[in-house]
Amino acid sequence: MIIIHCQTGHDVKINSNTLENAMLDGLDLHRALLECFNLTGASLRKANLRSALMRQVILVKADLTASALMTADFRLADLRNCKFNQSTPIFADFCQANLQNADMAQADVGGAVFNYSNLKGAIMLCNRLEEASLEGAIFDNKTIWPENYDPERQGAIRF
Repeated sequence: MIIIHCQTGHDVKINSNTLENAMLDGLDLHRALLECFNLTGASLRKANLRSALMRQVILVKADLTASALMTADFRLADLRNCKFNQSTPIFADFCQANLQNADMAQADVGGAVFNYSNLKGAIMLCNRLEEASLEGAIFDNKTIWPENYDPERQGAIRF
């Protein structure tokens, strides 16, 4: 059994030996302490991860579709091929995170910080992208941006 502690005082018990490929859809993980956890391939669709501490978390190929991610801390996280469709990472911190090939389509990223993150091949068709910080973030020709959006004006670097 795995116990996920939350700073709200609420603990979430998962009847499994691992969180890899775990089905965690719809769980209330508000202010969860998930730093350095391996959630590769996990499904967290419609989960409440507001203010969750997920520094250095591994969420490769995870599905966070429609999850509440306001002010979540994803610094240094491995988010390759992660689905963030229709999620709300408003004011979330993605500094130095690896978002290579991540899908952020229709995510609300108002106030989010992507500074020095890897956005190569990512789908960045986000809502309120102009309100996000991209200073030093790297991207390539495979990164998909909204029409007429200039990531270099926001401080991102074509690599």
